[in-house]
Amino acid sequence: TDWKWVVIAGLCSSFFPPFFFALAQTEISSGITSILNSVAPLFTTMVGIALFGLALKGRQVIGVLIGLFGTVVLIAAGMENNTDQNYWYAFFIIFSALGYAFNINIIKKYLSHLSPLAVTTASFGVAFFPALIILIYSGVFRQFAGNGAMYEAVWYVMALAFLGTALANILFNKLIKLSSPVFAASVTYLIPLVAVLWGFLDGENISILQLLGGIIILFGVWLVNRKKVSSAKITT
Repeated sequence: TDWKWVVIAGLCSSFFPPFFFALAQTEISSGITSILNSVAPLFTTMVGIALFGLALKGRQVIGVLIGLFGTVVLIAAGMENNTDQNYWYAFFIIFSALGYAFNINIIKKYLSHLSPLAVTTASFGVAFFPALIILIYSGVFRQFAGNGAMYEAVWYVMALAFLGTALANILFNKLIKLSSPVFAASVTYLIPLVAVLWGFLDGENISILQLLGGIIILFGVWLVNRKKVSSAKITT
């Protein structure tokens, strides 16, 4: 019974989104992509309520909206005004965010009894064979002939696969198991913040507006996960 949900979750998270993101980035900027990807918590909330019986508190909805606003502030502060982009490709990011929303809710409701490592391994196993077929027929191997840059690029791809995909998915699936789907999805808001911090370490400047956007994001994530403290009865 688990495999049905594993297959759906694997396709929604580990197969279609990587291809969709790669296609989208050929026509739209990373800034626009980051903003569009930030709708994942909103989609997680809507899919959870509509199909998975997710109960949501008002402050969590407010926290999601605050985090989305902070992300827009953060990206808008540093993105360039590109008018030559094909925004129809933005739908690839929307579909990816919707896939993440289904994946998070499926793992939380149907696969939370499995270990994060098991869920991650099974998801990659589902995506492996169709991805391998696409790789073989893409003609990428012919581009290695006499092209030293391709060999160098392989090491970057391996680093991205291990750190940004495999290890990150294990930790993310662990987060889904420990927290609510909405909070797990809200970490999407931290992606632009982390990107700005990496840019700072690489010598880029961070504006006051970007710092403000980061603070708004963190406040939204805190609001989503904040637990209401009940007043304790004092007995004598």
